[in-house]
Amino acid sequence: MEYILEIDGLPPKKDGANSMWNKDKGEINEVNKLIKLRNEALSKLKGKVIESNLKLTLKVYLKKNNKTKGDLDNFLTGICDGLMVAHKGAKISPKFKGLDKINPEEVRFIVDDFKIIEIIAKKIVKENIESERYKLILTEV
Repeated sequence: MEYILEIDGLPPKKDGANSMWNKDKGEINEVNKLIKLRNEALSKLKGKVIESNLKLTLKVYLKKNNKTKGDLDNFLTGICDGLMVAHKGAKISPKFKGLDKINPEEVRFIVDDFKIIEIIAKKIVKENIESERYKLILTEV
């Protein structure tokens, strides 16, 4: 089975020391990106939790002059971790309160990113794109 997620804006980024599950201040707002990702996953997977091996394909479309591009590997890690349950020690933003269907404290989309056995990723940088966005394809193998 193949699931195609298309999301406006940049993917969530995991970039080190602080949990992305509580980054919701100012320009670095990973929480809103996680909510978008998880809502789109909910819409496309329709409540299914993927337990099988997966192939992940990612295309990130960025404007050429975007100074906050981010590294492709940080986007990948943000997406992979964003589709799993949050680490038990992670502080979760209050923005997730009441969003039970995308609750990061419960397995909702993929059981473990260990099951991702192939990744194809590309950052497409152009001057003339209408809006920054990304396309994520999850294929069960």
